[in-house]
This record gives sequence, C-alpha cells and structure tokens, in this order.
Amino acid sequence: MKEIEYEPPTEPDVHWELWVDPYIQDSVSGHDEDDDDDDDEDYDDLDEDDDLEGIESLANLIESNKQVKRAAKLILTPSGAVPISDSFFASYYFKLWMGHTNFKLRKKHVIMIDQINGVESVDIITNHRFRVGIGKLFKDRDVMANIRDTLVKDVLGD
Repeated sequence: MKEIEYEPPTEPDVHWELWVDPYIQDSVSGHDEDDDDDDDEDYDDLDEDDDLEGIESLANLIESNKQVKRAAKLILTPSGAVPISDSFFASYYFKLWMGHTNFKLRKKHVIMIDQINGVESVDIITNHRFRVGIGKLFKDRDVMANIRDTLVKDVLGD
C-alpha cells in the first residue's frame, strides 16, 4: 500500500474538523447494538408448551431491564450524580468545530474570533488548536471562512 504524502501548508492557514463530544460513546439513548442479540436468546429458552402469559411476563421483564440500563448512564459531578441524556451534551446546543492552525494562537486572536458574527463560544485547546461554537442560525462554512481570513490576515500583517 502506497502512503499518501502530506505536505503542510507553507503559508499561515486554519484547517477545520467537526468536534465530537468525548462523552458520547455508542449511544446516549441506552440502546446498544448488542442488546438486540440478547433479546432473541431470551426467547429461545422458552418451550412450546409455555403459555402466552409467561411470554408476556418475560417480555415485560426484558423491557424493564432495558429501562434500568438507560437510567444507569450517569456522570459524577461535585454536586452529585447527573443523568446523561441527549440534552446533556454541549454538541446538542452548539455546532462545534475544532480549528487547527500552523501558527501560535495569541490572546488577540481569541478576541478577534469572539467578535466574528456567528461565533457563540471560543475555547483555546492548545497553542495551535481552538474550538468554536457557531450559532444555529449561521452557516458553518461562512463563519469558519471568516475566522480563517481574519486570523491569516492578522498573522501575515505581523
């Protein structure tokens, strides 16, 4: 297999990557793909002579077990345990993007990014990486292009 050679940009640039919430694993709703396989196995153990009432009670038991699994997703905070739901995640409220630069970010860059129309939040992750939250009523690409142009213009002007 031939490796693809990557040449980093020679001019100041910003590359973008969709930010994925680290708390989201397989599924927030509590439905795991493995659960589907287990349900079939529970019914395989039944004999043909078992009555319908027994099957219904088993189905109710399986359903209540799924609900317990859903309720068990918690995160521990200084204020106590907090249940995790879809609305728990920052990515539920913001369109979050990670910006990667080939120049050092400075305090003035954070102020510049924050003043761009459509930017709701700015977090510096490292000297060359930042995360922005873009408002839901703005086009991601337009805001990201504006951020890139503003930063590159400033770095080339220094």
